Amino acid sequence: MRIGYIIAGIPVGLLGLGVTVVGYAGTAFGAQFGDYNAFPILAVGIMVLIVGIVLFFYGCFTTTEPIKIQTHQTINHPINIMLCPKCRSRISTDVNFCPRCGTDLRPIQMTWYN
Repeated sequence: MRIGYIIAGIPVGLLGLGVTVVGYAGTAFGAQFGDYNAFPILAVGIMVLIVGIVLFFYGCFTTTEPIKIQTHQTINHPINIMLCPKCRSRISTDVNFCPRCGTDLRPIQMTWYN
């Protein structure tokens, strides 16, 4: 619930209602005399009334709680990664052969990254 939108929506809606009534009265009574066209006032009043209603209901039905975003778990232990000397792909240190090119990694000294 957003109180600011509710508080703003009430006077805006009432203002729109008032302008709509004035515009309707001007259109109804001005049409009899033929010299007063209040249709633009009526249209503006209806639009302001709609804005007030939207503000009010937006405030009623939305929430201010922050959106919770799932993040990846942090790894507390370092992962040792080495590069294959032949294809330069990153591989884990616990494998004996490169999964990409098949190079035997046991007898070779590798470059380690943390």
